[in-house]
Amino acid sequence: MKRRKLFTLSIAAVVFLLCGLLSVAAFSPMDKLSEKYEGDTITEMAKNLRTMDYEEICDEFNLAASVTSDETSLMAYAGVLAEKIDAIPEAEIMEMIQDKKNAEPLRVTFLQLLGEKEINDLSPVRAMLLDTTENSVVRQNAAFAVMHDISSRSALVAAVSDRDENVAFQSLKALNMVDSVKAQELADDIIKHKTDDVRLNMAIKVKAYEYQASPKQTKEISNFISYCKEVYASTDDPMRQGTVIFALSDLYNEEALRFIVEESGVDSGLKLFCIDQNYLVLKEMLENNPTADDIQFAVTCCNIYPVDEVVTALQAATPFSRSSVKIPNYTEVYQADKNYDYFYYLGRS
Repeated sequence: MKRRKLFTLSIAAVVFLLCGLLSVAAFSPMDKLSEKYEGDTITEMAKNLRTMDYEEICDEFNLAASVTSDETSLMAYAGVLAEKIDAIPEAEIMEMIQDKKNAEPLRVTFLQLLGEKEINDLSPVRAMLLDTTENSVVRQNAAFAVMHDISSRSALVAAVSDRDENVAFQSLKALNMVDSVKAQELADDIIKHKTDDVRLNMAIKVKAYEYQASPKQTKEISNFISYCKEVYASTDDPMRQGTVIFALSDLYNEEALRFIVEESGVDSGLKLFCIDQNYLVLKEMLENNPTADDIQFAVTCCNIYPVDEVVTALQAATPFSRSSVKIPNYTEVYQADKNYDYFYYLGRS
């Protein structure tokens, strides 16, 4: 038996207005559904759902998703469907995915569950990925649903040129997971020819992923950082500037972090995020014969967001650096976020 897990859904909330029908509201199906699970935890809700067949679960899922954006309750439906996925015929799964009358979260759930079941024909999903009239979130999930299917590779490549920025980016991201050489080739071409704004943002992100996994490409990374600085300086578009800053932060690189922190135009909240993400960059810098400039930069970062491990490294490094930099007394420090460690060490071992 395959191991099951609850799938976190990326949900665009649907607001359903009941048009003031107060006289019949008490008898609405949603009220009955609310009463059914009133006070239940997600575990208790799932236990109840397991007694139902999958058609009934899908009907309730559709109803719940039409009136709520509560991810917890929707995850209960997704989790139980994951447990029952082997019993659902492939044809019916595809029908659920293709039926535009079904709620987006239900369709997305089945797309995400395709990896849990042996599927013989993914052509309907390929068609959805390339259908520009289809729901954007559904198409984005379709990209990941087909990424391991060799027959769908050309569709995935084609979707990289889609006019929907999110579909294009997720398609390139999915492609990068299964064929990084092709994905990076496409990203290089986009950057070289500056195809358009949508694709350029996407390509910058993909190149950042490439260099994040290959931190020893020092010359290439330095050139990429210079390119990002030029792009940042050449635009007033907040989205483009944000793309550049996040891409630079994803490099886990001292030069990139210095630009982010020292650039006056970068929002202080964004600087805080990048310092948090790059705490190991600062720690490594302080543990390898730091200069007075290194220590001053670390102080500047800690003044914005004092991470405990950086503050400790700063205090340990100062006596041996012959630095005259005054180290503030940080009365409140924040615990290092270890979730970033994997990406920092990726390619460094």
